[in-house]
Amino acid sequence: MPNLSLSRTLRGVIATLALCTASVLAVALPSGKTVHTYRDGETLFSIARKYHVSVQQLVDANDFKNPDSIRNHTKIVIPHPHKKQKATTHHEEPSSKKRHESHTETTKKVKKIKHVATKETMHRRATIKGDEVSVRVGPDTERDLLTRLDKGKSVTVTAKRDGWAQIALANGKSGWVRMDFLSVASPKKVQKEAFHSEKTQAKKVAKSSEAKRTAKKLAAKKATEKLTKLAKAEKQRKLKLKKAETEKVAVKTSKPAKHLKKKAVQVAEIAKPEYDEESASENTAIVRSGLSFRGTPYRWGGASRGGFDCSGFTAYLYSQRGISLPHSARSQFTYGHAVTKSELKEGDLVFFHTVTPGISHVGMYIGDGRFVHASSRRSGGVRTDTLNSGYYSQRLVGARRISR
Repeated sequence: MPNLSLSRTLRGVIATLALCTASVLAVALPSGKTVHTYRDGETLFSIARKYHVSVQQLVDANDFKNPDSIRNHTKIVIPHPHKKQKATTHHEEPSSKKRHESHTETTKKVKKIKHVATKETMHRRATIKGDEVSVRVGPDTERDLLTRLDKGKSVTVTAKRDGWAQIALANGKSGWVRMDFLSVASPKKVQKEAFHSEKTQAKKVAKSSEAKRTAKKLAAKKATEKLTKLAKAEKQRKLKLKKAETEKVAVKTSKPAKHLKKKAVQVAEIAKPEYDEESASENTAIVRSGLSFRGTPYRWGGASRGGFDCSGFTAYLYSQRGISLPHSARSQFTYGHAVTKSELKEGDLVFFHTVTPGISHVGMYIGDGRFVHASSRRSGGVRTDTLNSGYYSQRLVGARRISR
């Protein structure tokens, strides 16, 4: 009895080892073909790649009706990867009819291969629609857990079996998920999205091409405008050069226009009538005294015959009449009473703002719209100017009449 029990135990162990070996390793048959035991997590595509054969060769060799529903531990015959064709001699050359039949059969096989390969290798996009969905080694809730996926995770379905879907994981492995936890995109939707994607890409390419064409047009337009501008500038340069040459010739044959203008100004200055002391309607002593100092040099802070500044000059003139004025234009503006420009009389003081804001210059009105003042060192000291035009007419602030 003990020997019988031991014998049964040994036979069980041997059978288990044989089954495990068959599930892991491919068995070589005497015919030259190899048998592979299908395991969970595999696909015909991965098996074909492993043995360097095509998916269609596996389908033909095993007569699979539905490649997506292969059971676990199914024996798969692996055909020889490279079938050698018998060399034909000139005695075995097929006839025209046989060649036609052979071509037709080959065409059918190619179409069949394309159909099966497309079916096998077509991957479908899907989205996880449950929370922490389990991904297992095989299509069964009893199989080992690989990982869990969150809701909304995008995956690729590579095969389907008994309500389960095989998906490709990020680490390169495959796992199985129940179909009711997946939202699989329909082929039409995938094709539509692909069509829209291609259409969008085509639009982008067209838009880019249009942008490039527009940029080229703008560049050409700018280049043309630049050339036109350069041509115009060159034309103007030539005209200026021609004009300069003409003026140069004119200068050689006549006096320069600038010289003539200067001469005319000098003549006008000579012809301009000076203030006639004798014919003044109200020629006062203070006006005669002021005019007598014309040409006296300007001296800052001066208030004597050796030199005057503006307020020193007016203060000196009024001191001759016994009226004391401060040596400051701004202070003198507070003396006497104000008069308008139309009310001015000989001897009235006129005030201006020149180099600084407010009252900064003073002179004495002498009639006929003119006044005498100590101007500046550059202007020649004491001189007469007009109130009706020019520099001082624009800077007149007011006038004061000084009385005893």
